[in-house]
Amino acid sequence: MITLFHTDIPHHWYLVKISDRENIWFMLFLRIIVIKVFRGKRYTGIDATESNFRRTIQNPAIFHLAMHSMSDTINSKYSYLVFDSQRDTVEDGNFYNYEIGMSRVISPMVVLSVCNSGSGTLYHGEGLMSLARGFTLAGASSIIKTAWEVNDETSAAIITRFYYHLSRGEKKDEALRQSKLEYLKTQSPVYTNPYYWAAYEVLGDNSPVLRKNRLLFTIISVVCIVLAGGLITYLRRRTIFSARSR
Repeated sequence: MITLFHTDIPHHWYLVKISDRENIWFMLFLRIIVIKVFRGKRYTGIDATESNFRRTIQNPAIFHLAMHSMSDTINSKYSYLVFDSQRDTVEDGNFYNYEIGMSRVISPMVVLSVCNSGSGTLYHGEGLMSLARGFTLAGASSIIKTAWEVNDETSAAIITRFYYHLSRGEKKDEALRQSKLEYLKTQSPVYTNPYYWAAYEVLGDNSPVLRKNRLLFTIISVVCIVLAGGLITYLRRRTIFSARSR
């Protein structure tokens, strides 16, 4: 699985800034599942700087950004993502929308797990100039955006299942749909209001990030390796027992 995904995309970087309020299980998922399965690199806390992000977007990658954002309702080109600036001696930590649009992002998918990443100023003939639109202009093939402010706990549940379905070779919209349906099946009626689960949307290319046929080939390869290892172990033990019996 790691080799397969590495074949499609040379390097995978996840720049993540987790606030104290966000679900710890989401952090554990990023660390254990997403980072290992998708061969990722993780930036958290004081390492989640604007300078690191500007450097890593020069590499083909999937990016997941979990952080705060500030929306300018008058002119959305001044909306910005809030990175940690404690150790950043080059940038101020505010990555403005107009700066995003002027950057070059070679990415099959950018997940903007921030509030209102799909909202912005409406321009005639252009549409909403949101943070998500900025990444589209920068070259990202698809964006996972939010239509309004998102709840940390429900976001963790939905995004966790979203990555799970992506790892199975499903298209992005289908992976997101399945993750929302699974969320609704496990929640109390209080948390089934669309506010909690409907904010995430797919913008742009909808194709899978992991092809099913390659995933199947990888699984078969792993099974064959395990069986081969078991067979070798069995033959070695049989040889040892035969030698002792003589």
